[in-house]
Parts: sequence; C-alpha cells; structure tokens
Amino acid sequence: MNFNFYMPSRVIFGKGSLNNLHKQKLPGKKALIVTGGTSIKKFGYLKRLEEQLDKSNISHVLF
Repeated sequence: MNFNFYMPSRVIFGKGSLNNLHKQKLPGKKALIVTGGTSIKKFGYLKRLEEQLDKSNISHVLF
C-alpha cells in the first residue's frame, strides 16, 4: 500500500491565544480533540477550548 498525505498546519501560540481562538479563520466545520492525559480537564483548558469552538460554530468530539 502506498499513499501520500499532506496536512498543512498553523500553530497559534502566546498569552491569551486560547481565549481568541474564535476570532481565527478556522479551516473546517468539525474538530477532533485528542488528549491522553487528565490535566487538560483538571486545569479547565478542555472546557475553554470547547467554548471557543462553540463560539465558532465548530462541532467537536473528544477522543
């Protein structure tokens, strides 16, 4: 089996970046949130991310 996969990425980094995510032009209508630990929930980052995606009308699922 042979195939090529190209997925361009943009990294947004810096103080307040998560709070302004809804202001970004996002490339799709659905988001897959992949995490392997508990700290993203424990410290509230997951909730904040989901709120930003909701503001942008981006559906999301957690894996």
